This record gives sequence, structure tokens and C-alpha cells, in this order.
Amino acid sequence: MNVQREKSFISPDAGSSLEKPEGYFHTVREDVISLIPFGVKKVLEVGCAAGATAKKIKELGVSFVAGIEKDEEAGKEAGKHLDAVQIGDVETTSISYPEKEFDCIICADVLEHLINPSQVLQKLKKYLHDDGTIIASIPNVKYYMTIQNLVEGNWTYTKNGIMDETHLRFFTLGEIKKLFQNSGFEILEIQANTNPQLNNFPSQKKDQLKFGRVLIQGLKEEEFNEFFIYQYQILAKKLLIKTEDLLDKVTFPNQQITPPVF
Repeated sequence: MNVQREKSFISPDAGSSLEKPEGYFHTVREDVISLIPFGVKKVLEVGCAAGATAKKIKELGVSFVAGIEKDEEAGKEAGKHLDAVQIGDVETTSISYPEKEFDCIICADVLEHLINPSQVLQKLKKYLHDDGTIIASIPNVKYYMTIQNLVEGNWTYTKNGIMDETHLRFFTLGEIKKLFQNSGFEILEIQANTNPQLNNFPSQKKDQLKFGRVLIQGLKEEEFNEFFIYQYQILAKKLLIKTEDLLDKVTFPNQQITPPVF
């Protein structure tokens, strides 16, 4: 069963700045770290930036932490703190580790920047131990302010946030689930960064939502809540196909076989 747990809110106003905020590459993602299972020994962080999150993971006792980072300057900085850093684009670079090397792979705010995120997830899956997990954080394009701007005719890119100018893909919760399922993963847990306005939004009923000139009716409570979620964190595991499962899918033609005559 997927469990959705609310967490502290990351302000969408951060995305309105024309300049990336100072420390953009040095943020420790505590929300992501909280999803790392107990007992993990080897972690690969894709998009490790300057290594702040990976450094914290090492400080928590993980014996080997590696990173992949596209930005050369940030990657070199990360190399001061991690066991190994590979500088390059995860979509095109060859990953320099044996298959099934890692217990946990992290993609924090990475998948939305990719041309083909499903292809990358399938690529990373080869380097994940059969019992390993992958952690991702992904912005929610269904966030109510994004919809309000769209209704007003605006789809304006910014330096960071949901409308980051380097985002190539946009996801709702439903599309996130499809992405992982189609890439061969089973989602174990879903957490959410939720706007505290959810609790005091000037709305009347939980089955309808009105903001600006937008009125959405017939909502279930969980659908209502999704409009106030700024970002999702996903914990997933490899979907392993067992031999018996394959045999169950094999069909044999119903034919009578005539024994040979000697």
C-alpha cells in the first residue's frame, strides 16, 4: 500500500527569482535522507550537486557514497566529500560501476530535467541490488498556483521551482506512478511537501476548490489535497520477475498429440 505523509513546505516563491538562490548546489535534502532504509551500505546520488546531501549521508554512517553530477564545478566540489564522483550527463554517460553495486540510488529533483526519465530509471536499475531501493523527489505540476497561472494564460519559466527553465518533463502524482511502473519499479512509499495553506484555505467544502477564477467541483479529499502539494518524494524498489510468474503467463496450445507408431 502506498502511504502519503505530509512534510514541511518548500515555498513556491523560491521559484519566482530570476537568479538561482545562493546555496542552490549546497542544500542538504533532509526529506530525501529520511527515506533511506536502515542498513544501507552503498549509495549513488544522481545529480549530487556540490555533495551536501551525500556528505550528510556519509556522516550518518553509510560506508560508500558516490555521485554523478552534470555541472563540472559542482561535481569537483562534491569530490571533496564523497568517495567518488563521476562528472557527466546520466542520460549519455556510461556508469563506471558493476551491476547491482548499490543498495540505494537517489534522484533528487533530477527526473524532470531529463529527455527520457523512464530510460534513465531502467538504466539505473541495473546498478541497484535486487533488494535495493531508489529514492526520487519530483515537483507536482498540479499545484494550484501553477494551474491558476495557466488559466490566466501564463506558462512562465523561472530559474528554479516547479517552472524551472531547465525542466523538460512535468508530472502529476498519477504520471509519477506510471513512470515508475513502466520503468520496472514498485512504489513503496510516497511523501509530500505540502503548503500549510491547505489547512486554512478559504474554501468551503472539501469536495470543491476555488482559487482565482478557477472552480473545481466533485473532488475527493485526496484529490483536493493534491492541489496543495508542491513536491513528492518517492521510495521504490525493483520489480523482479520470478520464473514462476513467467511460467504463469506462458500458454500452450490445446492440441492432441498422436503417439508414433512403431
